[in-house]
Amino acid sequence: MKAVFRKTSREALIGLLTLFLLLLAAFFFITRWSPDHEWAAKVVVESGEVRNLLDRFRKSQGEFPSSLDELYIAFRQPTDYQTRKRPAPEKGRWFYDRIGKDDYQLYACVRTWVSYYDAMVYRYSESFSDPWTSSLKKSHYLPLGKWRYIRGFSVFTERFHFDRDGEWQDPFPGRAY
Repeated sequence: MKAVFRKTSREALIGLLTLFLLLLAAFFFITRWSPDHEWAAKVVVESGEVRNLLDRFRKSQGEFPSSLDELYIAFRQPTDYQTRKRPAPEKGRWFYDRIGKDDYQLYACVRTWVSYYDAMVYRYSESFSDPWTSSLKKSHYLPLGKWRYIRGFSVFTERFHFDRDGEWQDPFPGRAY
């Protein structure tokens, strides 16, 4: 009797575990990363105004500004984006990093989950050659002209930054990305 019960219990446990793993795989397949192409296209168009202001600033000053506050002109913000924690969209805004005198990075959040987010990232020079972005797997970004839709961009902003001179700064050199 005990041997039959153990065998039945073991088979039931294996069956439940298999069912759980199948459901988990189905969940990951259904919720896999899929960029919002419509939102991304809107952001590219909406960025035209702020990018033109940055170009005008560069022509008049000889370099890009240190921050968007130096533009002294109101400009259109990006389309609001969806969050996973609430049904209402989050207010969109531009984030800006100057990369030396001749380059900059402009980005807008896409989707968020607590402190993790994806972003639409623009580089004036089209160069995504710094250590972090050049080491990204093809499955973590989608090229859209000078833009990249980058999954998990929050990892970049938590770990790295460009200093006031536009130099790449990594507070943890040698640590894997």
